Amino acid sequence: MEEVKLSVQQKHYKEWLTNHGKQVSHYVIIDDESGMLPEQQQHFVQTNPQFGITKRDVERTITILQ
Repeated sequence: MEEVKLSVQQKHYKEWLTNHGKQVSHYVIIDDESGMLPEQQQHFVQTNPQFGITKRDVERTITILQ
């Protein structure tokens, strides 16, 4: 089986969820970089680094957290 090489960012999120995932029922990853793991995609809001968090990003974040 081929080993998947994770980015530092992916490792950080995966490690946090491994350590704290049972303590949270909903979470959102807000980041201006793409490249989330497949299991992170439904919890991911990608922002534009030029504009920061937009109203649309906030609306998507709220939807994920509900």
